Amino acid sequence: MWGGEQRRDLAYVDDVVDAFLRAAVSSEAKGRAFNIGGGAALPLLELARLAVAANGGGRFEVKAFPPDRLRIDIGDYEADDSLFRDLTGWRPVVELSDGLARSLAYFRTRLGDYL
Repeated sequence: MWGGEQRRDLAYVDDVVDAFLRAAVSSEAKGRAFNIGGGAALPLLELARLAVAANGGGRFEVKAFPPDRLRIDIGDYEADDSLFRDLTGWRPVVELSDGLARSLAYFRTRLGDYL
């Protein structure tokens, strides 16, 4: 991993689908654009640790971010989905650790379809 301090806001696909469905039936959401997040942003280093834990083991290596690649990194990203939450009552319900475990289980059984 390069760096690891960059923060990201991740949402599990089931939560995103729920948000889309709520938007589809909300008159207040009609014709508007919203950000959807998964809760608090976390450093990529913490995401790597959680992924290893969800996998039941593994390892990763942190390296200094190459200067020539730094200019293409988006930096930190945290969605402000407060307006969508206020309009629809939506909240993400899948915890990040559970979402990672579900994702790993899904891809384990279908890895051949992706490689």
